[in-house]
Amino acid sequence: MTMRIFLPKLTPSLNVSIREHWSKRRREKHGWVWMLISAVGQDQGPFSRIGITRVSKGVLDPDNLSGGCKQILDAIRDLGWIADDDAKSVTVEYAQKKPGADEDQGMILEFWE
Repeated sequence: MTMRIFLPKLTPSLNVSIREHWSKRRREKHGWVWMLISAVGQDQGPFSRIGITRVSKGVLDPDNLSGGCKQILDAIRDLGWIADDDAKSVTVEYAQKKPGADEDQGMILEFWE
């Protein structure tokens, strides 16, 4: 693993995200961009593999999990950390787990070159 980031915010499920107005989704993506920049700076990558783990008390089905992570993946692409968010450019692995007793809810992002 090249880099690991914890962001103390949860992604919505796909069912919630697709019902939001486009302007809210855009603001959401820009929020993820700024959280990533504040966590590790802007000049990172390029990466070819990403692991996204949702740490939450509630568990989503696989489609809602991956679809809800679209804004994070778009933010990573906009920062230039990946060439594109298609299958030829990057491999994305999605996971989820419930938080431990001393663990906060949020997103764990892992990057490999």
